This record gives sequence, C-alpha cells and structure tokens, in this order.
Amino acid sequence: GAGGMIRATHIRLAPDLAVLLIAVHHSIFDGFSIGVLSDELGTAAAAFVRGATPDLPELALQFGDYTLWKQQLLASGVAAEDTAYWKNQLSGAHYFELVPDHERPENRSGRVESLMLPLGPDFDARITAAAQARQVSRFVIGAAVVSDCLQQMTGQPEVIFGTPIAGRVETELEHVIGPLVGSHALRIKPRGEGSMDAHIAATKIVVEGALAHQHLPFSKVVAAVNPPRDSSRSPIVSTFFNLLQMFLQERDFG
Repeated sequence: GAGGMIRATHIRLAPDLAVLLIAVHHSIFDGFSIGVLSDELGTAAAAFVRGATPDLPELALQFGDYTLWKQQLLASGVAAEDTAYWKNQLSGAHYFELVPDHERPENRSGRVESLMLPLGPDFDARITAAAQARQVSRFVIGAAVVSDCLQQMTGQPEVIFGTPIAGRVETELEHVIGPLVGSHALRIKPRGEGSMDAHIAATKIVVEGALAHQHLPFSKVVAAVNPPRDSSRSPIVSTFFNLLQMFLQERDFG
C-alpha cells in the first residue's frame, strides 16, 4: 500500500569503489529478474564510462504483453484443463507439516529465521552426475531425496511441499523483468521398500505434471481444491523446497 516499489541506495566506499543496493517489492520482481536487471545496469554503466550510449536491445516482449498473453491463454481452455489436473492431484490430500518446536501462533507472521549448512565442495558435481545417470534434472534428484527424508522423519503417508516455478516458458520471456514466478505443490508418495531409483522416477512424473500444468495461479488451485482453512497455516502446503543454481554471479563489464 506504500510507494517506493523500487528503492536504490548508492554507497561510495572509496574514490574508485562503490556499491549499489537495490530493494524491489516481490509484487513487481522475481528472483530471475535480478540477473536481468544486473546485466542491463552493467551494460549501461560500462557504456557511460566509455562516453557512449548504452546499447540495450529492444525487448521482444514487455511485461504488459506477458499479462495479456496469460489472460488469453487461461481463457483458451487451459485454465479448465489445469484446474481438473490440480483437483485430481491434490483433492483429499493430508496436510503435511513437520511438528514445530514452538507453539504455533494463532495468526502467521512474516518473521523468519535461517540456517545455512554447507554441503561440501563436491556436492555440485555429485548431484549433476546422479541426475545425468538417471536422465532427470537436478531438481528431480533433490525433490526425491528431500521427500524421502521428510517422509522418514515424520512417518506420514505422503509428502506435499510447495515449490516455485520460474514461469518463463518462452525464450522471449528470459529478458523480461517482472513477477513471472509462480508456486505449485508436489504430492509425492513414500518410497517404502522400493529403490531410490524407482522413487526418483516416480518423482520425475510428479514434477513433469506440475510443469505441464503450471499456468493456473496457485490462488486458483487453492480455490479449486478448497481445503479446510486455518489462519495459522498456509493452504495446502507448509513446506517449500527449491534447488537454486545461481543467485550470486560475478561479471566484469570493464
């Protein structure tokens, strides 16, 4: 409800060194947009240093074009198809959550805490090799392993967690700044006595289904499934999983 959806602060650390801090509201920006904005700023800054005009190519699409396309897509029958898929996928699902170590407040707040655990210098190479050997993505490997761990920790009959999906389904959207990311839920059956390879293959089917039916906004998925509401809990999912390739990148623009 307040202004300042994009806020920037320039901090000079030395005559030839400065840091530009940019805070952007999530309603107009997603994680993928960070790299797009950074590339544009770097290209522009390098041009100014040379005394030249920044040569930024015209975008094939603007965010307004994307919103119109999305409206037309949902009106074309995709919404009905996706709604049927998600109702079949999530209806009757047990609400999965880890038992908290503190009493749950009546209403959710935005307060968070973080825990970082290094996975070792060879983690990237190992998960990449495991994915290539099974002809799946690294995300599928991660989702299979995490779901198996959660099921063993809780003993619940199945695991449901949310995951963000980039939403950039066309190459023309790769250079668009905006909130294209969406959220969806993955409902994964327990591995039981089966092999991990079989569990990974089953997880791949669930992930592919979510990607194929990603156009329906999560709010409409919730409305279609219509689970019992609880102001202290988010609907359908209480746990999120993601596997990020990159947010921290270094580029030298000269």
